[in-house]
Amino acid sequence: MRRYFVFFVLFILAVSAKAEFKLIPIFDADIRLAYSSVVESSGGYAGSGWLFFMPAMKLSEEDYILPVFNVNISLSERVIEEETLFLKRMNNLGSIAYKHKFSKELEGKLSFDARYNFNMETKDEPFGKGLYDLYDLGFSGSVSFNSFYNETSLPLTFGIKYYQRKYPNYTSLGSTNTTIAALTGGKEAAPKDFNAVAFTVNYKTMFSQIFAEAAYNLVLKNYPDAFTRTAQGAISDTLRADAAHYLSLSLQLPSANKTFFGTDADYTLYASNGSIFDSDNLVYTDNYYSFASLALKPYYSFNVLGNLNTAIFYQLLVRNYGNRKARTGGGAYTGENQCDLENTLGVSFKYPLDKNFNAVAGMSYTTVDSNMKYQDYVKYNFRIISASAGVSMSF
Repeated sequence: MRRYFVFFVLFILAVSAKAEFKLIPIFDADIRLAYSSVVESSGGYAGSGWLFFMPAMKLSEEDYILPVFNVNISLSERVIEEETLFLKRMNNLGSIAYKHKFSKELEGKLSFDARYNFNMETKDEPFGKGLYDLYDLGFSGSVSFNSFYNETSLPLTFGIKYYQRKYPNYTSLGSTNTTIAALTGGKEAAPKDFNAVAFTVNYKTMFSQIFAEAAYNLVLKNYPDAFTRTAQGAISDTLRADAAHYLSLSLQLPSANKTFFGTDADYTLYASNGSIFDSDNLVYTDNYYSFASLALKPYYSFNVLGNLNTAIFYQLLVRNYGNRKARTGGGAYTGENQCDLENTLGVSFKYPLDKNFNAVAGMSYTTVDSNMKYQDYVKYNFRIISASAGVSMSF
């Protein structure tokens, strides 16, 4: 991967060698003091927000270099696939891209992409040593076809990305416990690491202040050190492979002056041959990680007290596992498939301080309910209260 990164940097330097350099920096940030509490558990204060910085470099009317740095900090975030509740997360993204405009209607982009996530699952987990810390390294490319309506660009974009994901602090018991290692044959020292290829199609449109966007994303994952189980609980020679389909739709409609109604809809179909064997109850579950989910988020944005913008939103998420059976609090299996239901109600505020700065605040309440009552290892039923306040800026 490092060899390809060096080649990519040399390519950018060669392209820009004779260019007329012009720096166009873009900076956006939302920085807050936040409090989050899992009801009937403990809460805490921390920073929350995001920072985006892109010192875009214009080489000519057709050629651009686009370095991007993006940092996102969040509290009490839940990872859907692994069903893990993180108390704190810092998501760091970085990329360097080369964009070329072939014409007004056609442009292409190549980029080298990197990500490092710091995920704190418990309060006593040291920062940077989290069990679920991860990093991605990869390349991506895209082609955009632009149509125009009243000089507004309406791009249709096709993209492809290859990346490798590693969990540097996650080592399975199979590599540290001699008894388990003997049973697994030394396999699955790093069962969460995977390689992936992602394909994306995205279209945006805007007519008379009506904005709409649709996107489809297909991610194919290959796990080089994760294996399926047999119905008898033995580790097989079949590697785990996943295919994730993501479909998202967004719509925003103006209803009056400075008033908007919008909704976001996301559908996920996650397919996996990953299986588990519960040795305590002698229960085998194939396609354990496969699920389908639907999320709907309507919102209403309006101004009150002059320029104070207020947005009220509600989010509903339903997730159903096709093969995973729900369990009682004592661990007994039921005849029902596991089904999770999440409800979030929130409000946000934004008040302009000047052209570049805004005071911001927000509150939300989330309930997570599941028929999976067995929670010795993972929380499936909980309540989260969150509040934050700070400042946003844009230059």
